[in-house]
Amino acid sequence: MGLIDRFTEEVKQENKSESTPKTEPAIDKRRVHHTITLSGSRGSGKTSFLKTLIAEIENNSDSKIAVLEIVDPTLIEEKGHIFLNIVARVKERIDALVDKKIQDKETSFRQSAEYKQWEESLNSLAAGLPMLDGINGGLDPSDWNDTTFVMRDGLRRVSGANRLEEYFRKYITYSLQLLEKRFLLIAFDDVDTDFAKGWPVLETLRKYLTAPNILTFISGDLDLYSFLVRKKQWKNFGKALLKNEYDKPENIYAVKYPELVEQLESQYMMKLLKPEYRITLSTLASKLATKRIQIYIDSVDADNELEKYYSKQLEDIWGISGNTTQLSYVRFFTSLPLRTQLSLLQLFSPAQNQEQDLRIKLQNLAKGISDVFYNELRYTKVDIWGLLNEYGLANIYLLRFLLDNNVLDEASQFFPKLNNPSLDGAVVALGAVLSEKLTLDPYELFDHIVRVSNVVTKATRWPMVGTSPNIQDFVKHSRSLFDYGLKKIASLQSAYIMSFDDEDAAHNGLIPLRSLRSRSKERRDENDLALDEVFNRNNEREIVRLLGLLPAFGAQDPLGRNRLFYSFYNLIGAIGEIIQCENEQDMQNELIRLAQLREFPMAHNQNNRDDITDDGDYDDPEHMGRDNTIGEFVSLISRWKGNWHSREKNILPPYLLGRIMVRTAYSFMRIQPQSNQKVAELFHRLLVVFLNAVLVEEVMERDATTHITLTNPTGSDKIFFDNYIETTTSCPLFEFMLACPFIQAYLDPALLEQIGIQPAYSVYNDLQQLNILGVSETKKTKNTIRIETRVRANNQGHIDALIQYFQHTGLTKDQLDFEQTKRAIKKIFTNKMVYDRVVTDVLNAVKNSNKW
Repeated sequence: MGLIDRFTEEVKQENKSESTPKTEPAIDKRRVHHTITLSGSRGSGKTSFLKTLIAEIENNSDSKIAVLEIVDPTLIEEKGHIFLNIVARVKERIDALVDKKIQDKETSFRQSAEYKQWEESLNSLAAGLPMLDGINGGLDPSDWNDTTFVMRDGLRRVSGANRLEEYFRKYITYSLQLLEKRFLLIAFDDVDTDFAKGWPVLETLRKYLTAPNILTFISGDLDLYSFLVRKKQWKNFGKALLKNEYDKPENIYAVKYPELVEQLESQYMMKLLKPEYRITLSTLASKLATKRIQIYIDSVDADNELEKYYSKQLEDIWGISGNTTQLSYVRFFTSLPLRTQLSLLQLFSPAQNQEQDLRIKLQNLAKGISDVFYNELRYTKVDIWGLLNEYGLANIYLLRFLLDNNVLDEASQFFPKLNNPSLDGAVVALGAVLSEKLTLDPYELFDHIVRVSNVVTKATRWPMVGTSPNIQDFVKHSRSLFDYGLKKIASLQSAYIMSFDDEDAAHNGLIPLRSLRSRSKERRDENDLALDEVFNRNNEREIVRLLGLLPAFGAQDPLGRNRLFYSFYNLIGAIGEIIQCENEQDMQNELIRLAQLREFPMAHNQNNRDDITDDGDYDDPEHMGRDNTIGEFVSLISRWKGNWHSREKNILPPYLLGRIMVRTAYSFMRIQPQSNQKVAELFHRLLVVFLNAVLVEEVMERDATTHITLTNPTGSDKIFFDNYIETTTSCPLFEFMLACPFIQAYLDPALLEQIGIQPAYSVYNDLQQLNILGVSETKKTKNTIRIETRVRANNQGHIDALIQYFQHTGLTKDQLDFEQTKRAIKKIFTNKMVYDRVVTDVLNAVKNSNKW
């Protein structure tokens, strides 16, 4: 009200200084631009503000301000002119006054001098109205050929148009006199939403609504007003001028049209929507710093303070209990337009969430949040229908969102911290969907780890595109955006990673193994058994053989050479695929299928197939012998899966799994295989690191006061065991993972015994028979004997030295190639130049030797 009081007082003072005895109201000829701009984003409460202001004025019996109904240009018909609309609304007020006078038996009102003046001013105004832009009552060019018409009507219209502002001032002044008011308030709402309607409103303000006794309000977003003005200024240049001057390359810098448009826009805005007359509606977030805001649900309750209410809803229906994370959500919510917040509050209404089935509650929340942020999701290229309705594909949509919007690292935990309203809105909606999926279906946990988290953890090390390895090639090679089996995706991911010498196997959850005995021409070595020698048909229990083979896969390089690995992510993917099956028979078949050892192409392999295994070389599940151990184990898996659905209603927040996998990947980077370490010990270490990450992150989320060690157990089990003993908080996700029969099968039984678990089946002792390929390479190659002579292919001592070197590095005879031989010669011998013929002769001598 302060600006209104200021304007009205200025007019009163001006009128006092010019006051003289007059029989009719004075027409103030000053031109002023006192438009009050109400700025705010869509849904920030501008319309509510205007309505409240108008109600306040109308309820004041002493007010001398006549208020017109709010003008919304978007509701005016296409051919309607905003100026005519204002004239008509004022006339409606006078007509209503006349009707009231007649009802009150004041029949002489129409004959009064004041009414006659008003009627005359309306007629004078009407003469110039047909000449307004956009009104089809102007003069046709043929009319000027009619001399009589020109003298009688044409010049009268032109004169009326020239004096249109003067006649309009008289019309408003005489109207206010009849209404016994001194000022007229006209409010325009939603002007910025329709460019076609917005410009005529601004021009009407500039040309006609300039009388001191007219108060105008205009609401909208200043940025959109700026676009509207700029668009018009560019249009004023005309196509011919821009084409002939601005579009020419030699003139593009000399002719500074953009700068000119910016100056014109600035001056137009400064003149019409003056900075000193602007009111900006702040968000609730800014008010919370100095004010307490409460919401009312049926009754007043002190606990319904806005921040507290949001925090409670976040914890109750999203599982978000961490104070810092809650604060990020609350800040984002309170910075939203008021209209959006009202939609959120209706969604959070206790009436919709009391005693509801967990599945229905979470599905309603995901659908409701997606509706609230529908435009943000569309803007960020999310297929909303597919996201909500395509079973089992949610993580594909999440990964595509992260890649398409180039926020793979920043938004991977799906909570609002991007400082971008559109992205943050989309992230909140996607987080609600992710929370629903993770909480209701355990398969989604394993799918997210393989398909999303394993890509995200590479974002800090690899570029998105360009130099290899890069994220784009990684995703493409692994088919992570397709509905492929999780173990296949994990295998392709690992095959891509190990295509690059800079990538360490253990740092990526991988353990290199020696070649299969069935593929090797070497003599059997009891101290260095192959995977297929340990897990063969002679195993007393068939399930042990399947579990031993389950995490393994082969990778084939561009030259067709095969490398064998044990993979943490393969195990995670296999678990996910198996528990996705609906019944135990399907689970059993899937377990047998996934335990078949398969090979996958590394990067740059000319074979474009995603699986290059010759199925004839491996076990066919239809011809496999099955014993009771497979069925017994599958029954355990089925019961374990069922425990996820029968547990207490603990909702997983959307960011928890992301944080777990960031900690896991960070820990992997600090694991270094030790000399003589066995596969069992290293795979156990990878799993313990993962379980500890689950425990630490879940405890910190659910109870920040719990004493827990944040150091990762990359060297021993002590940290994990201590954390396990110290934890008193219920951690359903950790308990679920620790109880997994698959994970227990690879853990050291000694650790499980310490924490009171007896695994049904274990392959730990079997894996103790497997060496890690190349773990002693660094130590042994340091002690390589230097031979102070040039290499000779016909010198048996030279060939023996090279064979010993190759054996120490973990290479097999089949893997040996030209480049490896050349590097070895340079390392052992004094050859400054190594000719290709010499390398070829040495390579043939090594391969033909009966000592290797």
